[in-house]
Amino acid sequence: MQAKKMVFVVDDNDDFRSSVAWMLRGEGYSTIEFSCGLKAITALQASDKSDLSNCCLLLDVRMPRMSGLEFHEALNSSDIKIPVIYMTGHGDIPLTVEAMKKGAYTLLEKPLDPEQLTNAIENSISTHTSANNGSFVDTNLDSEKRKNFLERMELLTPRERDVLNGLVDGQVNKLIANNLGISVRTVEVHRARLMKKLDIKTASEAVRMVLLSQMNN
Repeated sequence: MQAKKMVFVVDDNDDFRSSVAWMLRGEGYSTIEFSCGLKAITALQASDKSDLSNCCLLLDVRMPRMSGLEFHEALNSSDIKIPVIYMTGHGDIPLTVEAMKKGAYTLLEKPLDPEQLTNAIENSISTHTSANNGSFVDTNLDSEKRKNFLERMELLTPRERDVLNGLVDGQVNKLIANNLGISVRTVEVHRARLMKKLDIKTASEAVRMVLLSQMNN
């Protein structure tokens, strides 16, 4: 009988962490909970790294003592190969860019959508056996979805592309405005228009789609 897939849940909010773990156990996963990154990295460093092939890690971004990004850095430094799914209640652009650069599989915004979460877990674990460079970034952007996204990109005006490029570089609205010589309000208008054209609800998702489409190029 195949062993249950294991999900490590690292979040300092006790109620949120427990509810996510409870939901996942109801879906048939085994779970291990950690209230902080320091406890989690210590446990993972002491574990048998060969036993992590059927696992993934749900990681909160903003935690005391060790942030999610700092934890991920420690994970990489320890050569621990496990796909990481970030969880955030903020979804800010610089975070999305930094998380993807560190090799995160994906980033999900709270409150978590159960179907989106389980799909991310299943897909991230399936990359574990095929990944040979320690990177578990979600590159499962099928050709039709990528084609549709690139077609929508063609609808953007030059200025909307400038704003999108600023977002992908991790810039906040004020910095984009300063670089382009326009007002912050104008940047906000361009952001709203480009997201509508791309059929995307959040700016962080727009950034993620651009990064994924580039990886699949």
